Order: sequence, then structure tokens, then C-alpha cells
Amino acid sequence: MQNHEETIITYIENCDHTDDVKAMFIGLLLDLLRYCHADRDYQSPKTVKQIFPKETWEDIDGHDRNTLGRHVSHLVKLGGLPLTIFDKTSKNHWRYVINK
Repeated sequence: MQNHEETIITYIENCDHTDDVKAMFIGLLLDLLRYCHADRDYQSPKTVKQIFPKETWEDIDGHDRNTLGRHVSHLVKLGGLPLTIFDKTSKNHWRYVINK
């Protein structure tokens, strides 16, 4: 998990966001990492929205949700999250399988 955390922080720190926005995305992505570890036995593919608890997801601004989705996609490709791309449900929505 430590390598994932380091990858997330390094990735976001190199993004073109304000410090406050970087802190928000680091927090959300570290939360996502914890939710992935807590949900490892669940086999069905999930969207990012389905991995987050409903209340948490609803607190994220719509624009930030889109940006978060792009960050998740990039981090999965970099090996920064314990997820594997399963398929695409629409132009902008990926489903992931949580790696065991």
C-alpha cells in the first residue's frame, strides 16, 4: 500500500492544480485506495462511483468527479492503484476490477 500512496502523492503533486485542490485529490485518492483494500473480495467490476460510499461520492463536486475519474484512469495505467480496467460503459466511464 505504501508504494500506491507514494505514487498517488507524486502523481498529484506533479499535476497543474492549486495546493488546496491537490490536497483534495490526494485525500480522495487515498480514500479510494482504502476502499479498494476494504472491498477486495468483491468480484464484480465497479465504476469509481460504485467503489466510493454513496455519501462520499455525493459530496464531490461534478467537475471534480470528472477530474477524479481522469486521475484514477491515469493512476491505474501507472500502477498507482490496485485496480485493473475491465471495460468501458460509455465514452467517459470505466469499470474496474479490484486486484487481490
